[in-house]
Parts: sequence; C-alpha cells; structure tokens
Amino acid sequence: MVNVSHKQPKHRTARAVASVLFSSDAAYDAAFSSSRGSAKGPVFSVAELAGINAVKQTGFLVPLAHTLNVTHVQFSFDLIPSERRVSITCSAECVERTGIEVEAMMGASVAAVTVFDMCKAVDKAMVITDIQVLSKTGGKTDYSAQQVSGK
Repeated sequence: MVNVSHKQPKHRTARAVASVLFSSDAAYDAAFSSSRGSAKGPVFSVAELAGINAVKQTGFLVPLAHTLNVTHVQFSFDLIPSERRVSITCSAECVERTGIEVEAMMGASVAAVTVFDMCKAVDKAMVITDIQVLSKTGGKTDYSAQQVSGK
C-alpha cells in the first residue's frame, strides 16, 4: 500500500461508467417495459444500492486500495434503446489524501453486475462492457476521458 500520510486531505471526485448490452430488442424491451421492474423487483433501485455498497467496501475488496471516508455517491442510469444498452454512471466524492477513482469504477461495475442479475431471466446473453473512469479531480492533475478520446 502506498504511503499517503505526508499528503494533505483534499476534496476529490471521480466519475466512472459501465454499460450493459442486451442481446436483442425483445430482451431489452422485456427488461424495461414494466413499471415495477424485472421479476426480481425495481432494477435500478437495487443496482444503485449495490453500487453504493460497493463504493463503500472498495478498500476491503481491492487489496492495496486505501479505505476512504466517502462523502457522496450518486448514480445515473441511461437507457439507450437504439443500442439496447444501459449506461451506468457512478459519481463519488471524498475529502481524503488519495483519489476515489477505483471506488467510482467499483460502484459502476457492481451496479452493472446487479442489472445483469436482475435481468438475467429475460436475457442470459447480456454483456457488461466499457468500464472506465470518465473524470477525476483533486489530485496532482485533473483528468477527463475527453482529453484522451478527443470527444
């Protein structure tokens, strides 16, 4: 584990994304056509709770990650019917000596796995993809995926 004791705590943020791709229009429509969610219940509510828990547990799950005092976590779930895709964005904040990017990725990833679990009765061929950090602030340098991709 890296020694960060010499650093001053700073406000740090990170945003990460993961996508769940459905194998067919019928499966996508079946997963999201009901107002109550899947057969297991409200897909996005459960995925959000799982993602929040994952953010908070990252220091226990990733061996060399520091355990952070997370001050805020927020999720957005964007349905993209034309691509049969759900895009899940996790935003996380803390006031710490090290960044919160891994926590944001963990949140987006576990939320995606939870969407998979909640919808597997209608589509066993879903794919989780495109897990990446979108942005981070508060460290030596701020970062945005737009800087890398040019978008």
